[in-house]
Amino acid sequence: MLYTAIDYHRKYSVVRTEDATGNRVCSARIDQNEPAAFAGYFARLPEQSRVVLEACWGGRRGRALHVNILGVYVTMQRLTLKPCKA
Repeated sequence: MLYTAIDYHRKYSVVRTEDATGNRVCSARIDQNEPAAFAGYFARLPEQSRVVLEACWGGRRGRALHVNILGVYVTMQRLTLKPCKA
């Protein structure tokens, strides 16, 4: 099994895929967050991959982020994390 992390920014994304032992299989910067570029990236992988998406953005509290990757439309709500007391 492969594991892919997508660091999603407003104008580009950084993608990295590792195998189960943590060795890099593939990585890329995807400009303009083009769905076709994401499709090409995943098509080059030698097997299926689990994916995690990390995205931060500014703006009004409660504003949703809408992401279209590989034809899958994802909507995420803002999550605010606060430091915990030890």
